Amino acid sequence: MFVILCSLQSTAYPFCNLAGLFVLNAPGVMSNSPSFSPLRIIRFHGDWLLNLRSVKVFMKIIKLSSARLPMPKDLLPLQTRENMLKSTSEFLARNASGLPLDPEANMGIRSSSYQKLVRRIEALESLFDKHEISKSPLIEQKLKVLHMKQELTAKIKSIKRQMRSSTELAFKDELKARKRVLRRLGYATSDDVVELKGKVACEISSAEELTLTELIFNGVLKDVKVEEMVSLLSCFVWQEKLQDASKPREELELLFTQLQDTARRVAKVQLECKVQIDVEGFVNSFRPDIMEAVYAWAKGSKFYEIMEITPVFEGSLIRAIRRLEEVLQQLILAAKSIGETELEAKFEEAVSKIKRDIVFAASLYL
Repeated sequence: MFVILCSLQSTAYPFCNLAGLFVLNAPGVMSNSPSFSPLRIIRFHGDWLLNLRSVKVFMKIIKLSSARLPMPKDLLPLQTRENMLKSTSEFLARNASGLPLDPEANMGIRSSSYQKLVRRIEALESLFDKHEISKSPLIEQKLKVLHMKQELTAKIKSIKRQMRSSTELAFKDELKARKRVLRRLGYATSDDVVELKGKVACEISSAEELTLTELIFNGVLKDVKVEEMVSLLSCFVWQEKLQDASKPREELELLFTQLQDTARRVAKVQLECKVQIDVEGFVNSFRPDIMEAVYAWAKGSKFYEIMEITPVFEGSLIRAIRRLEEVLQQLILAAKSIGETELEAKFEEAVSKIKRDIVFAASLYL
């Protein structure tokens, strides 16, 4: 878009530039800005030279004029530019308002929504004129502060959108990686159809579902006694780390080794699928500290007797057994969803063995 830029430049002070007048080769643009005011010849410490040149600029259109001034095709000759400046100055002198464009009269806009907006603007302008701040000498300064606030608010919103976009992108990559894990382990097909193992894992939310599902489908839980199974499942709900915890008996330790091997395999698959995970840290998150105590509880021992087996606090052990019962309830639903009636009955028997006495009392003070 080509415009005529009129500026005054001092021979004594070449660094001083005073913007004069912009004229678009389109419907005129009028503004209250000094940059759009008629050219004023100013004398300041010497002679000023009139310097007219054609430049290409980008600007924000504030108002449109219904008048259109024809411009010569060639603005390079000095005489042409001077004539253009003269005709433009004469037009602005005769039409101080700039003949603003009326959308209804000049463009034939009869939209009801436009008329509502016009009335809304007029009402707001009327309210502003009646407000005491409109008479304030600091109105320009306050408006600048308001505009700065609006710009900062817009920047904040833009940055937040960028942050959300970046976060969504990160989650998208993680989602793809986890979907690869599910396909590798046989929980879903390449078309994202949930397989049998996936249905079981969907029912488990109170324990590490992938490792637990692998144990189920590997037959580990089916081939052991109910008490041993409950003891093994306690490793999924116990989070505390005891320094002086005794090792479980041989058959329980063998089960725990199988659990560790399964957890390590699951973690390695996740690592290969670009899921960020510490393999050994994941394996060590399963603790055997209360296996003996839970085994004894499932065998029918009294609560004070199992407290003599393990150094954990009473409240911690009670919470662990309660969480264990919650996991077993989810496993019952998981077994039912795949039609494993034998395994379902085994889980129900495990619930009946541990859900008793003071551990599941409504209040410890009764």
